[in-house]
This record gives sequence, C-alpha cells and structure tokens, in this order.
Amino acid sequence: MLEIGESYWNSWLRWHLYRRFRKRPRDAFKGALLRMRRLLRELPEGALAIDCGANVGDVTAFLLARGLKVIAFEPDPAALDVLRSRFPETPGLTIEAKAVGAKPGWAPFYQTQSASSGEIADTIASSLVRRDVHMSAPVSEVEIVDLVAYVEALPEAGTTIEAGCRGF
Repeated sequence: MLEIGESYWNSWLRWHLYRRFRKRPRDAFKGALLRMRRLLRELPEGALAIDCGANVGDVTAFLLARGLKVIAFEPDPAALDVLRSRFPETPGLTIEAKAVGAKPGWAPFYQTQSASSGEIADTIASSLVRRDVHMSAPVSEVEIVDLVAYVEALPEAGTTIEAGCRGF
C-alpha cells in the first residue's frame, strides 16, 4: 500500500482552498463596477462627477448618459484630441487639459512610442511616472491641479449630496 505523507495532504488542501476562496481580479473588477453603478443610481440628475484621467471618454459618456454634469481631466494630448472631437460643445461637460494631483505644479508627461505615433488605444499607458514602456524623453510638460482646491473653488462646492462614495 502506498502511504502519502502529511505534507502532501496539507499542500493539496491549501491548493484547493486557495482556488476556492481566492479573489479573482475579474470578480473584484465586476464587484467594483456593480458598486459604481449602484452609487450612480443614487445620485440625483444633474449631480457633478469628476473623471480623472478621462482618456478618450468612455466613462465620461457613461456618466453623461445618466444625466450627470462631468468635469473630465485628461493630460494626454492625443487622447485629449479624441475626447474633444467626441464631445464637441456637450452641455454639462467641462474638459480640462490637465492632470490631477495633491498639489499644483507641472510635471513631465510620458507616452509610449505607439501612442505618440497616433495609436489611440495605447494612450491608456501614458503617465506622469516614467516606466519601461515609455519613451526616454517626456512628450511634454503638463499642469497638475490640486484636486481638493479645484473642487472647493467650484460653485457646487457648498451643496450637499447625500449619496457619497459609500462602499469604495
């Protein structure tokens, strides 16, 4: 008769429990998306939403379709052109060609070679932080807005919205 040591069963059990109870990234994304949709349903029509890093405006379109006013921040010049052409003179939308941060200033902006050559799908990899996928030289300098100060300066800043970011 073949005897199997305890370490085999421990590893077998650990592996099966891990597979059964681990948080899969796709499931985590789906849960976050469901929470976001639930929160959006709680917002009154005309409420203000801020899309930080709007890229070409997929989330912006989603928010506008639900009757929200949107401020879309996008520092990438290529994505910004698409965003502006996609939403020309759209009521309730403000597009800011700036990045968002914790303090105001200017920073170098990096793109991949393909994004700088016009591949719009690759603008999602553009960043203020240089990584190995980016070109060695920054594409431009972008203005960074202090998000808290920006929001406090808005005319809507004094109003209260009951549905906040609960669950996030």
